[in-house]
Amino acid sequence: MEKEEIFEVVKEGLVEVLGVDEDNVTMDSSFYDDLGAESLDMLDLFFRIEKETNIRISRSEVQKVLQGDLSEEEFFDENGIVTPAGLEHVQKLLPDSNLTEIAEELDQLKLFSLFTVRHLVDIVGDKASKSRNE
Repeated sequence: MEKEEIFEVVKEGLVEVLGVDEDNVTMDSSFYDDLGAESLDMLDLFFRIEKETNIRISRSEVQKVLQGDLSEEEFFDENGIVTPAGLEHVQKLLPDSNLTEIAEELDQLKLFSLFTVRHLVDIVGDKASKSRNE
């Protein structure tokens, strides 16, 4: 599947799950802040993507993208706030974000609010290409 096809599947799913206007769904839309998604909405969206593409996506895969190769202990401190090492990784992942303003309060929920349609399309695209190569 090409990224454009995957984007259309994700966009259709978001329109159905969230009731948003398809014109409001762009590659740079954040699920939580821009589109108003909640955790259960994301699970519904993942299910719809799997139904359309036969590619299963889990919340842990999303977490892995955001967390990179850092362990849970390296990524979050004892208060659940992203550590400096975690912040460095997220800044590379989201170079246009100014994370210094929210660094002291960047917890898991706020971290997921930075997750965009593009990130999900990339995850699905990566899994699709891996399954083609197997």
